[in-house]
Amino acid sequence: MAMRVPPEHFADLGNEIMARRGRGVSSRTDRRFRATFGTTPALCSTLWMRLDPSRTMHQKAEPKHLLWSLMLLKLYLCEHALAALVGGVDEKTVAKWSWLFIDKISSLENQIIRWENRFDDDIGNDCLVSVDGTDFRIQQFRPFWKGWYSHKFHGPGVRWEVALCIRTGHIVWIIGPFPCGEWPDIKIFRHALKNMLQQGERVEADDGYAGECPQFVVAPARFAEGAARVAATTQVRARHETVNKRFKQWGCLKQVFRHELSKQSLVFRAVAVITQLAIENGEPLFAVAYDV
Repeated sequence: MAMRVPPEHFADLGNEIMARRGRGVSSRTDRRFRATFGTTPALCSTLWMRLDPSRTMHQKAEPKHLLWSLMLLKLYLCEHALAALVGGVDEKTVAKWSWLFIDKISSLENQIIRWENRFDDDIGNDCLVSVDGTDFRIQQFRPFWKGWYSHKFHGPGVRWEVALCIRTGHIVWIIGPFPCGEWPDIKIFRHALKNMLQQGERVEADDGYAGECPQFVVAPARFAEGAARVAATTQVRARHETVNKRFKQWGCLKQVFRHELSKQSLVFRAVAVITQLAIENGEPLFAVAYDV
């Protein structure tokens, strides 16, 4: 069992890094903390318990190292700038601990994001999840390859497929990264998730998946099933955009990603884990009325 580090301790460490006076948790410090570290002191405490760093990482792992990793994910500054913000630490040390913690957070994926959780609160609907692809910018590689091109921001990018449980709003599936131009949403769906569905099970998705309607997908372009479903599916798709927005509140996913692609996979998985933990711990997505 990991030694518990209370939220107040993370708040105090955050205040030291932010050069703020005051101790403990308040609404003001919570806002500043979130702006710098991407989440709350309470969730940092939960994440520390899940990671159990002294057992799974290194005896010298400290709570401040977790905050360094969250700063990298949230602000996505270069290591020189992060070292300057942290104070009294060289760039190699900041990079070492930041990426070590990011790697370990991403490794929680199989514990936190579970496909079988789509059955939580199941009431017998044929669609248990909503599915969508979301694109993230990357550097232009040489030689130029049009397979990276994303029509969403007219430049190179990678795409991740994300599925949310319709009844709970929890993230239950992620897969990627795929080159945006080479892998449209429906190709990614056919690559893996389609084969994970049970007999008779379908997913809610946008028109990019219409080629799999009506057997595997319910999409707006194919509403032969009746207009009564429109309001419910509109809510479901709107909520899915909300989780995509939460991902892009993190600098590492909002800015052009400047590290190697293997690290893009690490940061997305880490952000997805943190986002799901937040959903489970007091920051749920809005509820939708879905019984169709």
